[in-house]
Amino acid sequence: MADRLTFDKEQHKYYLGSEEIPGVTTIIKDMGLGPFSGAIDRSAVLEAAADRGTKVHDACQMFDENDLDIDSLDPIIDPYVRAWIKFREESGFTPKLIEEIVFDPVRRFCGRLDRTGIMGSTFSRVCLDIKTGEVYADAGIQLAAYLSCLQAETGTKRIAVKLSNNGTYRVHEFKDRQDIQIFHAACTLWHWRKREGLI
Repeated sequence: MADRLTFDKEQHKYYLGSEEIPGVTTIIKDMGLGPFSGAIDRSAVLEAAADRGTKVHDACQMFDENDLDIDSLDPIIDPYVRAWIKFREESGFTPKLIEEIVFDPVRRFCGRLDRTGIMGSTFSRVCLDIKTGEVYADAGIQLAAYLSCLQAETGTKRIAVKLSNNGTYRVHEFKDRQDIQIFHAACTLWHWRKREGLI
């Protein structure tokens, strides 16, 4: 029987059977591709932002799965969720995969993508990430890694949807074709450093 892929949400770690598999965001951080790479201690501000982001993601998932009581939302996350609802309504985005764990068995990395689906009157295929903070260039690398796990069709758009605390949103599209090459190189280096005891 093949080992099952599991995700420890509390520790944000992935396992194939008993083997820990690095996640996309771990590789990005450890290899210095993200804005907070190399930081050992996280400030209280970053911790609070991460907690808020998790709660917003959970509420948006409940909305997309038709399981959200919007009147019960924490006032702090309410405007972010309403921004997501507004994005859904105005963009015509229809999710296909929601909070899906993906895995590359050759390069040995995992990730948990936020959404894939179709959007707009042209029914564009998209892979998107929900953001409650600033959107940095590494988000494009992250999305490219998820798509490589899915072996997605050419032409799938990569977007980040930044939700704000005033109920608005902004869409950022990533078009750099080198993003996946950058991630694959970082992944190879991460595994080498792991084998050499440098991580």
